[in-house]
Amino acid sequence: MDKEQQRHDELQAPLLPGDGGKAAAAAGSAYALVCSLVASAISVIYGYNRGVMSGAQKFMQDDLGISDAQIEVLIGATSIYSLVGSLAAGWACDCAGRRRTMALSAAMFFAGSAITSVAGGYAVLMAGQLVAGVACGFGLVVAPVYIAEMAPAASRGFLSSIPEIAGNTGILLSYIADSALAGFPNNVNWRLMIGVGAVPPLFLAVATLLAMPETPRWLVLHGHHDEARRVLARTTGDAALADRRLKEIVSSARESSKQAVPGGSDGTTRSTSVWRDILIRPTRSVRRVLLAILGLQFFQQASGVAALVLYAPRVFHHAGVTSQSAVLGATILLGVAKIVAIVIPLFLADGWAGVPCCSPVRAA
Repeated sequence: MDKEQQRHDELQAPLLPGDGGKAAAAAGSAYALVCSLVASAISVIYGYNRGVMSGAQKFMQDDLGISDAQIEVLIGATSIYSLVGSLAAGWACDCAGRRRTMALSAAMFFAGSAITSVAGGYAVLMAGQLVAGVACGFGLVVAPVYIAEMAPAASRGFLSSIPEIAGNTGILLSYIADSALAGFPNNVNWRLMIGVGAVPPLFLAVATLLAMPETPRWLVLHGHHDEARRVLARTTGDAALADRRLKEIVSSARESSKQAVPGGSDGTTRSTSVWRDILIRPTRSVRRVLLAILGLQFFQQASGVAALVLYAPRVFHHAGVTSQSAVLGATILLGVAKIVAIVIPLFLADGWAGVPCCSPVRAA
């Protein structure tokens, strides 16, 4: 009976510290915010790489004599490369860790931008975009996973939304770079536009490896419980809360291990329960979640926003804007509008249920 009462008290214990722990909780939230901002830098780099080709493609065509069809293949294939990268990123996150995977993504962004910026022909351009596209897939996966596992429960919605606005910030920065560098000769300007994107990944890779901690969940899954407790203590600002969070993660990890099946000859395991529940016999609640997620993603893409991001100058030119400076200026305004449209839902994510926020976020 005493054990049952003790367990009941533990479950009823508040997840947030009392008034005496507010200062520590604030320090923990600040630490989690810094980690989230650094991780979101990969989303800024992703956004820059996706948007920079919008303004660079015309100058690239003039310099290398590339046709419109070749440009369409060059840019369109990046989405396929990104899909491959996103599929590989999950495996890399589990094996190498979220932190090392982020550093790997940054290294690939650097290599892709560097190769593309020095290309003297179409084949090298495709090779550079192949590397950059795979890096985009990695960036789309690793940053949200890292932030979700590092963020305290009270601010998880806000912090998990940062990559979204970071990606749009990267797109805006690419539009600004396109406009600022367009005045250089055609054989130089597009190389500078793309080459600038090779600089931030270097700093991110160093910061990731030297300053950022690994996530508590990955540490628990690989048996580093003491290190996981230290990270939780820094992100929560409360030792007791850190211990409770650690118990929850350990319990979740054990449950996952029960649902794992043997993998290769090395004795590793792989979990199939998630895919089985989703694809073979989904419950009613799972079907509802799938419908909401797939529906949001479908209508986001069906709105044509991706095409507008990639071909904004061409769209504005065909709409009647003939001046090159006016076209690039209108493209910058598009980037500003995207950021403004997402700022409000970013701050409402923790206060509302999420559904009222979906429309303005996805419209961006």
